[in-house]
Amino acid sequence: MQETKSLKTHNSLDSQFIMILKRKRMHKIRKCEAQFDAETLHNQFVKRQEICNCSFQGGRKNTNKLALKRMAYLSRTSRKLRKFKLDCLECPNITDTELCMLGAGLKRITSLQEFTFDCAGCQKITDLGLVSLSEGIKRLDCLKRITINFFDCPNITDKGLICLSKTLKRVSSLQNLDLVFLECQEITEIGLSILAKCLKKINSLQTLSLNFGCCDRVSDKGLLNLSECLKNMNSLKNISLNFTGCRNITDRGLSVLGESFQKKASLSTINLIFAGCRSIRGIRLSDLTESLKELKSLHSINFNFEMCDTIEGTGISNLKDLNSLQNLALNFGYCQRFAESGLSSLGQALKGLLSLQKLNLNLNYIKIPDTELIVLNQGLKELVSLKEMSLNFGSCGNFGDTGLSILGQSLKGLVFLQDLSLRFFNSENISDAGLSDLAESFKQLLSLQKLSLSFVLCEQLTDTGLARLAEALNKLRNLHKLDLNFYDCYQFTDEGLSALGQIFEKLVILADLNLGFSDCYIADEGLAILGKYMRNLTLLQHVRLRFRNCEITDEGLSELGEGLKTLVSLKDIDLQFNGCSEVTESGILELQKTLKKRLPHAKLWIS
Repeated sequence: MQETKSLKTHNSLDSQFIMILKRKRMHKIRKCEAQFDAETLHNQFVKRQEICNCSFQGGRKNTNKLALKRMAYLSRTSRKLRKFKLDCLECPNITDTELCMLGAGLKRITSLQEFTFDCAGCQKITDLGLVSLSEGIKRLDCLKRITINFFDCPNITDKGLICLSKTLKRVSSLQNLDLVFLECQEITEIGLSILAKCLKKINSLQTLSLNFGCCDRVSDKGLLNLSECLKNMNSLKNISLNFTGCRNITDRGLSVLGESFQKKASLSTINLIFAGCRSIRGIRLSDLTESLKELKSLHSINFNFEMCDTIEGTGISNLKDLNSLQNLALNFGYCQRFAESGLSSLGQALKGLLSLQKLNLNLNYIKIPDTELIVLNQGLKELVSLKEMSLNFGSCGNFGDTGLSILGQSLKGLVFLQDLSLRFFNSENISDAGLSDLAESFKQLLSLQKLSLSFVLCEQLTDTGLARLAEALNKLRNLHKLDLNFYDCYQFTDEGLSALGQIFEKLVILADLNLGFSDCYIADEGLAILGKYMRNLTLLQHVRLRFRNCEITDEGLSELGEGLKTLVSLKDIDLQFNGCSEVTESGILELQKTLKKRLPHAKLWIS
């Protein structure tokens, strides 16, 4: 019975990974800046004879094919191009034919130094298209940077990757290489091994980024060959490897990879993502960190082992010898065994990282013993140079007021902190006392410019705690970005929101405001007072207010609109009132009318 329950949990976590990937892709689509037809593309190209940067993501059925054909033609007629960037994200009708034409055109641009091609989600592209593109690239002797993205192109196999690999080894001037084959599940360790062998030939390579996430047929064999390749790349400064969800990668592959970093004196950045690789069992982080001890030029480390259930934290204290380290990001969400020993080891490491300026820790969904937390915060106290910090303690079952008090004590000494993000989720042990202790520490952080706090589903919080937080925020006169999320803290009322609204009389340089009080007991009175105080934010450019499932009516919307319409600097307005049963369609239309009339240049979303 217990085994069945565990299996269901793992399957659920796997589905979470896929959903995260999809959401990221959709977010990128929404940020699309422009879509070009063939005529516009021609005009853009003529105006920029040395730099071509065009995007026609997810456009009309025939436009994309015609535009890419025109691009291929123009590439054959322009010999001065230095930078070539083409974004075909989610263009469903792009096929091998268009890539063949593009490859043929690239052969003639011998002056090209940077090539970027993004065809993520173009599912009709096969190995034939990649082979043709590779043929065009191998003639470009001046290339220094190559970025190619085939995310979610299921018809790309080892054959296409091998052809591209053999092309790359002939580009002797290459300095930066970024390849994405995320969710290309026909790629195996054979393709990765041959890519690794070909990369050995590129002596000039300084930055290498490989993404083979969710390629289930990639195993230790491919990683072993990649490790051998890295040992011979003496010019390498930055490396990023993403093998998210590759279940056939085990302890052995990861250990050998660690050995490849030894004596890499030139390494500046290491980014390793093995989230969801559940065949990594019982490995000690010392297998990785031991190899990094001698890398005195290392400035940035990112380790992501989220959902690697049995990974241990023993040995992470080796990081204390990296005196030049400036950025550290560690993700051990769902890794309970790491919590049992890794946090104290991490605390010891932090004591030696006196040059650290940016720290990001994700420890969600693990139970953190108070003894471990105390040692961790003793290390945090020593980071006097820290400027940015992000801590995620979401759903850490026993994390409560004691943890907030300990954390608050360590924050008081970080007087140079400019950007702070704290995440707490679904904790029954967090109450007003803990929030008050944490808020008290904020009074010392006078350099703070960005603050993000999330207490989602912390149901013990009341207006008293919110008032104490508002009192502390009132001291942060340099704050220009504020993000507060109290979703489903149902004891919050208009009184607490009114106390928070009063801080806007002092935080007059605030430019970005995000408030989340969905499923709280907020009514028209609170919204009216908030609108009144927001009139002081004359420099506000971006505002997002979420009051879903609250006790708000059309009258509250009208009062809020009266405050917002005076903020002439606003560029983006996002207001959410879904589930407010007393809010009518006519009320929303009236609010839209008011804001569009007074703020015609602002982008407006109301739901």
